Amino acid sequence: MSLLSLFLSHLTMTTNKSNSTQLDLWSMYQKTALPYVRPRTLSDSSILFSKSFTRIIFVRHPFERLASAYVDKIATLSSEPFSIYDNLRRKICRKFPFFYLTSSEQNYYRTFRMVQNQRNEPCDKVIPTFEHFVTHIMFDSSQVDVHWQPYSTLCHACTMKYNFIGKYETIQEDLDLLRVQLGLNTTNWNTKNNFSTGKTKENYKLLYSKLPNHLICNLKHFYQEDFKLFNYQVEDYLIDNQKVQCSSQSLLRVQLGLNTTNWNTKNNFSTGKTKENYKLLYSKLPNHLICNLKHFYQEDFKLFNYQVEDYLIDNQKVQCSSQSYRRFSL
Repeated sequence: MSLLSLFLSHLTMTTNKSNSTQLDLWSMYQKTALPYVRPRTLSDSSILFSKSFTRIIFVRHPFERLASAYVDKIATLSSEPFSIYDNLRRKICRKFPFFYLTSSEQNYYRTFRMVQNQRNEPCDKVIPTFEHFVTHIMFDSSQVDVHWQPYSTLCHACTMKYNFIGKYETIQEDLDLLRVQLGLNTTNWNTKNNFSTGKTKENYKLLYSKLPNHLICNLKHFYQEDFKLFNYQVEDYLIDNQKVQCSSQSLLRVQLGLNTTNWNTKNNFSTGKTKENYKLLYSKLPNHLICNLKHFYQEDFKLFNYQVEDYLIDNQKVQCSSQSYRRFSL
């Protein structure tokens, strides 16, 4: 209880001294204004699961968390001397150089392939797009960060068995309820304006409206446990009438870690007129060569259910005799 009281006192003190309506708990954490206790440092960790121990978690819509992290950490150049997200911005910029850099700037990275992070390099002040940010974190497992890591893994939601789950969207009501349940006197703690999600949500919706379908599907898969556990919906942050259809191909991309944002397969794998051209090629082959090919690829035809006739001109007949195969073997 003393730990929670200390947290609330720091929070109240920060709120009262600041003219801003925004609370930056991450900054408070970085500056060690709040104690951080790891379960493994406790002399008796079983207390975490006892009935007398209150396990509290406040959650936020996954899409709100991700968009907020992008706006606060990626889309804003830090005024601090150094930000841990500077390197991430540079890394994303280097991954999509044709989008952000001129030819001469691209040559910089060709010349210095092992370039160290420098404040004067071409990617230093580049702010990546939301799409490129999402693409990067979806397909680079090393970029899991507490600001967008699913609660299901970050907070061990299933293991800890929290007995109080509050939500950012209803945080004022939930905090009031928690205060009553814990018997805490925080009557001077006014959070009315500190957790507003008014126009911000509409701005976040615009960010997601610009993402391609497969990235939305990847995010849906990435946060699927959080959606289930805390009763959130993907549609909560989609523009009205925006439809998302997730196919097995979309999920396969994220499972395999394939970065295919700029890979437009709409026309790349078309078999329209090309197939007809191929048919013309085979129509000019003599019968015994078609038979030899049929024999050569016989296992592939069986295993993957293809037919020789798929690439023969209509009414083109192939008759394969033992003599035809003998030619092949010779």
